[in-house]
Amino acid sequence: MSFLSKDTENFLEEISAIAYDKAVAVVSEKAAKDALRESTEQVDIYLDWLKEPGRKASKETVDYTTYQIITLRKNIVAAVSRLTARLTAALIKPEIKKPAVEKIKENARLSVLQKLQQRQEEIKQREQTRTKPKKRSHGMEL
Repeated sequence: MSFLSKDTENFLEEISAIAYDKAVAVVSEKAAKDALRESTEQVDIYLDWLKEPGRKASKETVDYTTYQIITLRKNIVAAVSRLTARLTAALIKPEIKKPAVEKIKENARLSVLQKLQQRQEEIKQREQTRTKPKKRSHGMEL
């Protein structure tokens, strides 16, 4: 089904690779944001609970525990960042990226072929409906 020129194939290859890279970036970013939001919300719930008035622990115990929870929150943020980096690194490995780019390219190729056929049909219809100008004699008959 390779009706496309070499330039078009190269263009599809480039576009497919860019599309894959963008998708990896978007998925990684979304996963990181979601994981950070969920985990830090939970830590913040405990931190808020700890800081509520009426806790029976001593100020030293509350301060120490608050410090530990804040440290835990920082560690979670760092862990999510590392996890996101590993996810991105895994997704850009050639053995994972190549089949995905090929799938994107195949879908794009079909789309390009459909557009080409659609445009060819439109041109053909325009040519068929176009009326050829009649030759006018301008009142001069020979």
